[in-house]
Amino acid sequence: MIGVKALYGVLRDVAASKGVVSYEDLARLYHEAVGDWHEPQAALWQVPLVEINGLARAAGLPPLSALVTDKPRRDEGFGPPASGFWGSPGVPARPSKADDRLMIWMGFVNLVHLAAWPEALAGPP
Repeated sequence: MIGVKALYGVLRDVAASKGVVSYEDLARLYHEAVGDWHEPQAALWQVPLVEINGLARAAGLPPLSALVTDKPRRDEGFGPPASGFWGSPGVPARPSKADDRLMIWMGFVNLVHLAAWPEALAGPP
């Protein structure tokens, strides 16, 4: 089971470094932080990422899971998440146009990078 508190700590560090990570990077960083390995499949991470977005929204912060997306294809940069992110707390439904998805996602990434992330988010123990 992916621990929300530990995952938040990993994502807070990614935000502090102004980064964006793939699910592969996230799985590795989480493993390095807590010693538990979880496969880098988006569906496996969706529930804890949505929970973190809910906690962030309750704290008046942007959706932290904006920093997690699919691994870029060769000769491409990171792009908007394909699923899971859209419609989660604080995030609109997935726009139909790719350009709209990119612009909205980039806006969230910028907000996440600029936010002052606390040591911990209030939530379940």
